Amino acid sequence: MKLSKDVDLERISKDTHRYVGQISRCSFCNQSALQCIREKMDVIDLEDDSIDAEILNSMVVTNEHFKTTLGTSNPSALRETIISYLFFIYRKSAQYIFFPIEFGSCITSQSAI
Repeated sequence: MKLSKDVDLERISKDTHRYVGQISRCSFCNQSALQCIREKMDVIDLEDDSIDAEILNSMVVTNEHFKTTLGTSNPSALRETIISYLFFIYRKSAQYIFFPIEFGSCITSQSAI
C-alpha cells in the first residue's frame, strides 16, 4: 500500500519507540493500513472476488492513519513499564513499612534527644 507524501517517518519512529521488535512495528503499520481500508469500505464491493485497480490505487496511508493507530493500539513495552512501576511501588512501600519495625528503637531514641 502506498504512503502519502505527508507521512513523516522520522516522527512516527520517535512516536513508536515503545513498540519493541519487528513484529510489534509491523503490526502497528498493518493497523494503519487497515484504518485506510476501513475508510474505503463503502466503495469496495464485498460480493466481488477482486477489487478494482482504481480503488486500490486510491488507497494511500496518511499521517492521520498513523496518528489514529497510535491512539488506539497498545505498545509492546507498555506491559513491562507498568510491571516495573508496580514493582518500584512495592519496594518503596516495603521500605516504609519495614524500616520503622527494624529500626524503631533508633528512631525513638533520636526523637527523645
